[in-house]
Amino acid sequence: MPNFRLLGVIACACASIGEGAFAGPTALFYDRLGPPITTGQMYSVDLMSGQLTNKGVYGSKDTTGMAFNADGSRLLAITSRSTREVWDYTSKPGSFIGSHSADRGVDGGLQYNRANGKWYALHSSDIGPGEIEESWLYEVNINTGAYTLVGADAAGYCSGFAISPDGKAYGIDMIFRHELYSIDLATGEKSVVAQLQGLNPNKYSMCFDLLGTLWVVGGGNVFDYGTISTLNVDTGVATLVAHFSEKMHDACGLAIVIPGPSAAFLCLLTGGLVAVRRRR
Repeated sequence: MPNFRLLGVIACACASIGEGAFAGPTALFYDRLGPPITTGQMYSVDLMSGQLTNKGVYGSKDTTGMAFNADGSRLLAITSRSTREVWDYTSKPGSFIGSHSADRGVDGGLQYNRANGKWYALHSSDIGPGEIEESWLYEVNINTGAYTLVGADAAGYCSGFAISPDGKAYGIDMIFRHELYSIDLATGEKSVVAQLQGLNPNKYSMCFDLLGTLWVVGGGNVFDYGTISTLNVDTGVATLVAHFSEKMHDACGLAIVIPGPSAAFLCLLTGGLVAVRRRR
């Protein structure tokens, strides 16, 4: 019998924007704090090997979240409460879309929800336990940059934010409580799913691929080699895949490159065949 899972991984690896056809799945992230510290840099990363490619400076050094649209033809980004900006990073060096209204929250992320066609931004404060650790969820108008508040949750901080292909939202906190959360996209409320295991204390960003695997990346905190892991959303257990090939500080706004049409079809087809085989 053919290995459908392997075929799916190979298909998803064949991305449409010029990366190596037989490399691992490719993603983008932003290192806000350097090098150099004054500008920040965009990187692409092979998620299987950790090999990094410096893409240079895009938009704002304050970039905290990035996400592709449904077909991968557009890459959008948001910044924190410090600058309150929404950008289009499809072409270098990026184009400014508009200002958003989040006046709180340094960390968080931006996500496109394939289930309902909406864009969401999560902003989160990072004050210590016992003080105000709150997160704010917004819907984003990608034409103007305007935010509409969905809701706030004082249950904890989130540095990572991701929405699965079937519309389920998650957040993680590996700074204070070391917890995995599910997030209600109708209210912004968080619920604890599990204690996180296999991740070092750090700020992480995360993104689902088309097969529903949740990838998590974290910078080196003090310019060390960051990590790439997959995360089980039922148990909170992370599995280390690779280390970055260079030292990083931040790894913000993980956005997995969407495969081209033929690769995406094979990716989804083989994923479906895996599901069918499991039901037998």
